Amino acid sequence: MRSYVWRPWMMPECRHFFNLVCPDAWLKLNGSCSVCRNSPLPEPLSTPL
Repeated sequence: MRSYVWRPWMMPECRHFFNLVCPDAWLKLNGSCSVCRNSPLPEPLSTPL
């Protein structure tokens, strides 16, 4: 039996935690957090006109 190692990885914007290997496959297919569906990319800063 293989031992399971938890390697935490945090989504930068929503701060949900996942095991390091789990989000890769999900993000390739969906491009969003599997918990809250927010984008893992930071929102662009608005620039004053």
